[in-house]
Amino acid sequence: MTTFELFKNVFKGEIIEPSSPEYSEAIACWAKNAERNARYVLFPSDEQDVSEAVKFATTINLPLAVKSGGHNPSGASSVDDGVSMDLNKHLDEVRIDSERNLAYVGGGALWRTVDSAAIKHGLATPGGTVNYTGVGGLILAGGFGYLTGKHGLTIDNVIQATVVLADGSTPPLKLLILNFSS
Repeated sequence: MTTFELFKNVFKGEIIEPSSPEYSEAIACWAKNAERNARYVLFPSDEQDVSEAVKFATTINLPLAVKSGGHNPSGASSVDDGVSMDLNKHLDEVRIDSERNLAYVGGGALWRTVDSAAIKHGLATPGGTVNYTGVGGLILAGGFGYLTGKHGLTIDNVIQATVVLADGSTPPLKLLILNFSS
């Protein structure tokens, strides 16, 4: 069995290849110039899938790009002839703890989803100024937003995050947790 066949047996999410009818949509980015032709586009269904995808890419020595919202015009969330892992399709959950002013946010969530959930509880997010930006990408870039002057960058408000290392292992952290302002 090939490494790819072994990977397909453990990966529960979707795998899109260039021959798939969904391929053009799967590699689409906010900025057309940022789109790259990945060998595989992966839509992980959970944390274990993310871990398996990272192990797969490193095992076959392919570059890996992770896409949260695909808003970066430089192409940071795309890759030519590599593995593109899109977190937005299945890892976009948002849960608000209004008593503690916290949000539990999946790495593929868009800020509009976080904002919509927060406003229902009278909370404002320390997110960016563009609501269709992915949470993961904005945090990795620091995250300037309307509340930066009072509450710091978005990254300054991250309390906890799940991290997947290059070998596919994860330290014992759970979800991205953000501190909110009321």
